[in-house]
Amino acid sequence: MHQGPLTVSTNGAVLENVEVRGRLTIAANDVTVRNVKVVTDDFWVVMVNGSRALLTDSTFIGGDNSQAALAGAGWVGRRLDLSGAGDGIKMHDGGELYDSYIHDLSNAAGAHNDGIEAGGPVKIVHNTILNRRSQTSCIMLSEYGANPDTDVLIQNNLLGGAGFTVYGGAPDTARGHEVRDNKFTTRFFPQSGYYGPVAYWSPAGNIWSGNVWADGPLAGQTVNP
Repeated sequence: MHQGPLTVSTNGAVLENVEVRGRLTIAANDVTVRNVKVVTDDFWVVMVNGSRALLTDSTFIGGDNSQAALAGAGWVGRRLDLSGAGDGIKMHDGGELYDSYIHDLSNAAGAHNDGIEAGGPVKIVHNTILNRRSQTSCIMLSEYGANPDTDVLIQNNLLGGAGFTVYGGAPDTARGHEVRDNKFTTRFFPQSGYYGPVAYWSPAGNIWSGNVWADGPLAGQTVNP
């Protein structure tokens, strides 16, 4: 076990088979994080500042003071388990997430839970993203700082909960988004989100296709924006 914050600053380094009790910062390129558990109440649980990081088979757990369990750009995540922070992930500029689980976000006072805040281009494919809270989102398409609200692929995920399960982005900049073949669960609320499955979706320059109800009285039927 590593006690305290840890920074990986060597290009091509491999961090594996360790538990970190503090913030993990990736400050180098081509770093691999494998079978690592990070537990902290720090503002960021894992921050990726380098390029082309690969994060696999790992668990990142935040606390009530944590803004997000994972943040940064240009990384690929596979089979990650993320929980405990206010947001699951803040991702942009080439991030990719596959086969992962986001759940049990912080219920601290003032929390504004998003499973993922995504500013493109990113890919979010074959994940389970659940937000049992009655506010904000499972996936928020938004401008991430100065990054454009464009080119987010959301495909083959199980999504459920939040105020609206998916926020469709800023109407003046949301372009190139594809929301395909996802399943919306009524596990927490009859309309998936407390207010509904989707809000602020613009059909201009974006694709919504093949999205269905996973369960409930409309199971198998189309979810329309």
